[in-house]
Amino acid sequence: MPGDLKLYTLFVPEIKSYLRAKDFWTLKKILIEIPPIELAEGWPEFGEEEKIIIFRLLTSNAALQIFEELEEKEQEFLLANTREPNLAKWISAIALEEQLRLFGSRGERFFRQLQAQAHKKRLFSHLPQTQYYPAGSAGALMRHEFFCVDPTWKAKMALERLQATARLKNVGELYALYVTTENRLLGILSLRTLIAAPPDSRVAEIMWPAGLLKVHPEMDQEEVAMLFSKYDLASVPVVNQDNKLIGTVVIDDVLNVLHQEATEDIAKMAGTEAAEITKMRIRNVVFLRMPWLVITCAGQFLVSHIIKSFEGTLTRFIALASFMPFIAAMGGNIGTQSSTIAVRALATGEWKSSDFGRSLKREFAVGGTLGLVYAILAGTLSFALYGDRFGHLFPLTVAAGMMTSMATAAILGAVEPFIFHRLKIDPATATGPLVTTMTDLISVATYLFVASIVLK
Repeated sequence: MPGDLKLYTLFVPEIKSYLRAKDFWTLKKILIEIPPIELAEGWPEFGEEEKIIIFRLLTSNAALQIFEELEEKEQEFLLANTREPNLAKWISAIALEEQLRLFGSRGERFFRQLQAQAHKKRLFSHLPQTQYYPAGSAGALMRHEFFCVDPTWKAKMALERLQATARLKNVGELYALYVTTENRLLGILSLRTLIAAPPDSRVAEIMWPAGLLKVHPEMDQEEVAMLFSKYDLASVPVVNQDNKLIGTVVIDDVLNVLHQEATEDIAKMAGTEAAEITKMRIRNVVFLRMPWLVITCAGQFLVSHIIKSFEGTLTRFIALASFMPFIAAMGGNIGTQSSTIAVRALATGEWKSSDFGRSLKREFAVGGTLGLVYAILAGTLSFALYGDRFGHLFPLTVAAGMMTSMATAAILGAVEPFIFHRLKIDPATATGPLVTTMTDLISVATYLFVASIVLK
C-alpha cells in the first residue's frame, strides 16, 4: 500500500455510511470480513454511539480481540455502555484465563470495581474469588489451569487420570504435572517421564523435587524470565507463602515478557519509554525525553567551558581542534558498548552486584587494548597531516588523548550500571546519556590538558 495510507481509511467511510442508513444486517456481514486488529486501529475515527453499535454487532471472538487492543479509557467506555445481556453473553464466551488477563491486570481499583459488578450482576463465574496481583508480577502472568497428582499414585493411575481429564477437556495445554498433598507442592513430574515410567512405579519415585523451581506470585516477571532461561523450563509452578499451589507460568507468556522487557530496555537506553515508539502524543514525547537531554546539554556546556579554558593552546595549535570530534566519538562509542554489555548482563542475571570487580577489570583491559590500537592509528594520522609543522610531540599528544578517552570511557561504561543498580535506579534509563556526557568531559579535558603541557 503506497505511502502512509492505513487500511482503516478504506473501510471506515463505508461503515459510517451503513451506520447512517441503519443497515445493520449488511454492516454485520461487513464487520466479519474486517480483521479485528485493523478495526481497532481505526476505532478512534468513530463517534461514541457508533462505537457502541459496532461493538454489539461484532462476534464474541472479534469483540475480544478488539477489546484487547483498545486503550483503558475506551475499554471502560465499552463496559459502561454495553447492555447487560450483551455484556453477559460476550463475557461468558471468554475463557477464564482471558477474563483474568483482560480484567485482572488493569489495576487494583478497576479490579475491585469489576468484582463488585460481577457479584451484583453475576456475570463472572470465577473472577470474584480471584486475588489481584499487580501487572509485571508472576501472579499477573500465571494461569489457573493445571493438573495435580498424588505422590502415592502409581504411574499407570496418574496417566489414566490425565487421559480421562483430557477427554473431558477439563484441562488446557499441559507442560508438566504437579505432585501435591493437600494442595501443597511436593514436586514436578514431566509428561515425558510419566509416559516412559514403568506402570507400577510410584509418582514420588519419579518426580523431581520442586526445590528452587517454583515462584511466588509477588515475584517480578523479569526474575521469572531469568529462571526460565537459567533452567531451560517450559513451565514453573506458582505457590503462596504456605507452599500451596495456586497457578502456573508457561513459556508462551514468558516469551511475551522477554519481548516486552527488551523493548523497554532499548527505549530506556535512548532516554524514552516503549510506549513512545508508536502511540504517545508529541507533547508527551517531548516531556519524556527532555530530562535526559537537559543532562546532556548541561554536560556539553561544561565541555564548552573546558575548551574555553584552553583557548590559548588552541589558538597556537588550531590543528588540535580537528581531532577533538574524533577522540570524543571513539570514547563515546566504546563507552556505549561497555555500558550496553553491563546493562544486559545485569538485566538477564548473568552478573550480580558482586561481579563489579570482574566487570571493571575486563572492560579496563578491553578499553586499554582498543585505546592503544586507535592511539597508534590516530598518532600516525596526525603525524602524516601535521608532523612537518609541529614535529613528533603533536602526534604523541593526539595518541595520548585517544588512549585516555577510550580507556576512561570503557571504565565508565562498566562502572555506572553497577552504581545505578545498587542505588535501585534502572541502569538502562540513566546509563546512556551519562556515559556519553562524562566521556566527552574527561576525554576533551585530558586531551587539551596534555596538549597544553607537551606543546608548551
